[in-house]
Amino acid sequence: MLQDEETPTYEFIEAGRVASSATYLSFAEGKRDGKVRVKYPNGDLYLGTYKQIGASIRREGHGVYTWNLEDADDGEGGAPIMARYEGQYARGLRHGIGMMKYSNGDVYRGRFVLNKREGQGTLT
Repeated sequence: MLQDEETPTYEFIEAGRVASSATYLSFAEGKRDGKVRVKYPNGDLYLGTYKQIGASIRREGHGVYTWNLEDADDGEGGAPIMARYEGQYARGLRHGIGMMKYSNGDVYRGRFVLNKREGQGTLT
């Protein structure tokens, strides 16, 4: 089956190496939980733990999500500006302690609840 431009690619990590890869469509065929690298068609990347629920997966536990803001650049005509979250996920959302580096260079360290900053944290 050919992968279309809208389908993410999943690489399942075991013992620090890519053990297998699949598209979303073939992913539903086998039950998997563990560590994954997901490459999205827009250039975004997720590396971390996940849990399969039905035919889909959810980011769960520790992970790193990097947004590729392809339409933006560094002002010098170089690489795109990136945003990055590293921390805890629950039910596919940023939830728990984490660090968010925004595309403007600001960094927030603290607690996230349902994808939003909450409570005391530091913004630098």
